Amino acid sequence: QIVLVEGLCSSGRVMVARRIIEGSSLPLPTSTPAKLLEYHHTNKYQNGTALSVVTAAGPFTTSDNLDYEPLTDLLRAVLVTIKPDLLILIGPFVDISQPLLSSGHVTLNNNESEGTHEASFEMVFVEKIIRDHLNLFFQSDPDTATTIILIPSLLDAHHEFVFPQPPFGDRDEIVTKYFDEPLGLLNVPFAVVDNKNPVKRVHMMPNPCMFRMNEVLFGVCSNDLLYSLSSDEASQIKDGVNRVARLAGHVLEQQSFAPQFPVPPQTLSQLDFRHSNHWRMKSHSPDVLILPSKLANTAKEVVGTLVVNPGQLSRGNGGGTFAEISIHPIREDELRDAILQGKETIPHAICARSSVTIQRI
Repeated sequence: QIVLVEGLCSSGRVMVARRIIEGSSLPLPTSTPAKLLEYHHTNKYQNGTALSVVTAAGPFTTSDNLDYEPLTDLLRAVLVTIKPDLLILIGPFVDISQPLLSSGHVTLNNNESEGTHEASFEMVFVEKIIRDHLNLFFQSDPDTATTIILIPSLLDAHHEFVFPQPPFGDRDEIVTKYFDEPLGLLNVPFAVVDNKNPVKRVHMMPNPCMFRMNEVLFGVCSNDLLYSLSSDEASQIKDGVNRVARLAGHVLEQQSFAPQFPVPPQTLSQLDFRHSNHWRMKSHSPDVLILPSKLANTAKEVVGTLVVNPGQLSRGNGGGTFAEISIHPIREDELRDAILQGKETIPHAICARSSVTIQRI
């Protein structure tokens, strides 16, 4: 942790600390009133309705099978009931700690015939996540407006085990005698063709990442930062201070998705310092910070940022939790008044106009 210490060194050998300044978060994003009016009250965007976001973190299958039933239930709820604007799925998708995957000897059921076949970790991702879930999701409702974002985890057996992680993507196609299907191609449904205009449906993001949906700046990291910070923190207990909010405050005040150095051994983070700029927050703190963790799922305002821990979609051999976020628009008359008053930018005030529900699958 980087801190500033103010003190007195009267003897020339020892400094007596008087004050410790732990850090300061970056400024929150702002937007012009005209842009917010366009996002919140035009037919092209929200048209006066709330921006709906669903986020869930892996593992996406229970510990006793590879059927991915929790993911099936989540996508059914997204397609039929919730119908969000944005669905954020955070790894692990092919969890190396899952008992049926950790041995390295994986068999999957055949798709159109009886029997099983040998499968690599990559084939588990292609068949179970892409083919059996994402493709079926868009085939069930080709006109769905939901945008899906996939973010990897260090526990994903088929992906690079280094932090920061690159996004999922195709590699060179490899044909091998050991597997029926070629390796290297994920066949992700990136786009569909509608009147010859391709529309991107699934976006691949790195870990960690920051991205915008309309004016809202999201920050996501699949590493369990809250849990690792909890085992490394020394704090004076104060009444009314939420523990998870205090831990998340370290991430924002250190302005980094890798707030600890050296990294605790239990985090499994292999840091690549050549790309250390990718785990910095750079110019702004996110409006919404999503930090999946084993700790109690929660949603709290921390130094102006909405911090959400959606939990895990499956726990052991049962279902877990996910988070549903509704970000309501700013009133149209307020935005028009701000334009008339000549205000260049106004704060997003996401926490004041958002609601978060933790749902059990």
